[in-house]
Amino acid sequence: TISLFESVGYIGGFAFRYSVRPGTPAAKMKDSVPETEKIRRLKIIIEMIQVSAERFSESLIGKTREVLVEGESPRNPGLLFGFDLAGRRVLFPGNKDLRGKLVDIIIENANRWLLKGKIK
Repeated sequence: TISLFESVGYIGGFAFRYSVRPGTPAAKMKDSVPETEKIRRLKIIIEMIQVSAERFSESLIGKTREVLVEGESPRNPGLLFGFDLAGRRVLFPGNKDLRGKLVDIIIENANRWLLKGKIK
């Protein structure tokens, strides 16, 4: 699994440690992996996703992204937000009349899960 994550470079995902699902063939098997090992492996996967997501976001600085405008940001007064084609949340100043429209945004700042920019 780890080599797959390294080669693919996921930019997001949901990861959970293994737990038995009643009624499945696997539920009849003996669980030979200690809980501490499951937690250790999960931490590795989460860290890999976070590092890959941060690299991807940072690679977008200076680039133009097409963004579907959702509306005003509830946490950032005066800014609009939307999502690019990769599902990244993008914040930018603009007129609330842009809601529901596609706009080109030049990315100026990025972190793991959020991009910030301005209308091109």
